[in-house]
Amino acid sequence: MKSFIDRIRLNFNENHFIIIWLVLNFIQITLTELTSDEGYYWFYSTRLEWGYYDHPPLLALLIRLGSSVFSGEAGVRFFNVILISLGLVLLFRFENWTVRQKNFLYLIILSIPLFNYITIIAFPDTPLVAFSILCLYAYKQFLKKNDLASSLLFGLSVALMLYSKYTAFMFVFLIILSNLSLLKNRLFYLSLALVVLLFLPHLIWQYRHDFPSFQYHLIGRATPFDPDDTIQYITQQIPVIGIGIIFIPFIFKPEDQFFRALKFIAAGTLIFFLLYTLRGFVHLHWTSVMLFPVIILSAKYYSGRKNNKLFNFLVLPFLFILLVARVYLAVPFIPVNTLHVDYYHGRKMWAEDIQAVSQTKPVLFETGYGSLREASLYSFYSGNMGVALYPEKDKKSQYQLWNYEDSVRSRDVILIRNVPFEGSRELQTRMGKSVHYREIENFSSSNY
Repeated sequence: MKSFIDRIRLNFNENHFIIIWLVLNFIQITLTELTSDEGYYWFYSTRLEWGYYDHPPLLALLIRLGSSVFSGEAGVRFFNVILISLGLVLLFRFENWTVRQKNFLYLIILSIPLFNYITIIAFPDTPLVAFSILCLYAYKQFLKKNDLASSLLFGLSVALMLYSKYTAFMFVFLIILSNLSLLKNRLFYLSLALVVLLFLPHLIWQYRHDFPSFQYHLIGRATPFDPDDTIQYITQQIPVIGIGIIFIPFIFKPEDQFFRALKFIAAGTLIFFLLYTLRGFVHLHWTSVMLFPVIILSAKYYSGRKNNKLFNFLVLPFLFILLVARVYLAVPFIPVNTLHVDYYHGRKMWAEDIQAVSQTKPVLFETGYGSLREASLYSFYSGNMGVALYPEKDKKSQYQLWNYEDSVRSRDVILIRNVPFEGSRELQTRMGKSVHYREIENFSSSNY
């Protein structure tokens, strides 16, 4: 059976594809309200530092810069779209792709849900993935030339990845594991020295704040083994990577040292997080660091096959699914207002309804881990102060590091919970979600 690509001609080149990609994503980020995590990352950007409780600082900087160009949701996501698009430019230029291979790249890029998701949603994963292709380009040049320029570029790209998200450590480790001779190369150690030097400001910030991020990620996230975590990881990764894509790293036969690295990164990331489920829950986007490697491997794999039944039946259907999902994020044409806790249509109306009750009083959200989301989203859409109270027993947040709770002591505030409590009243918001609130005069942490 001929593939979809063999039966049609795609009469445009990679420049046309990237322009179309940019336009569609700019429309998407303008029409799509913020997800829960995006509100929290926007809160980061209100005060730029060298680090934050959960993540390194690069995303906060990108949001601050984007918000200086555009207002609203588009500003929060603007530079994420730009970085991923520049990553695609580099992807199309650092390999001698044939026309057929490029056509497979177009469709694979459009068919991977996770890649499309992190393009339009402001996650730390977005700059991580964007700079991962720069890192791969530098590594390919290093393998070819073994010179100072490629060594320094590799170090710079790794540092940028680390300033995006800590999973960059795993990315580099898997590259080393794929090519242990790097440990005998002096220029490679120069690359690592540059990484340490560039990452030093963040490490100093961690030291001055008692290493909150490292303690949380290495210790605070650990939970007793629950087989549901493993099952959920597998059942999430198959659809977000794609059932016709996810197996390729395990069967691909690398033709050289560079493709061996791609195989190790893609397969190693999936295996690592499978093992991680023995100690806790894995969020679906944590594997994003392997997206460019798996895209490259998949394009090579499918373009080299004469019979592409797998591609026709397991990859292409995701194009339609993603189209429907993207339209739903922008326009609620399906009578379902929420995707779990991460996304609701009508957040602006929700914030307006709460503001009508609170007026100018600070609003304190005591809704568990969700308080981080709701406090920041309230601030974003209302322009007034929202404060997340201590979210979990073993989990602080940036609100605690910045002493937001102390800043509203002795003030009149509105306390919000998801469930009724003594003296509370119910507010049914136009978003379809009810909250329970109570005004507290002369607030202190012990008077409610």
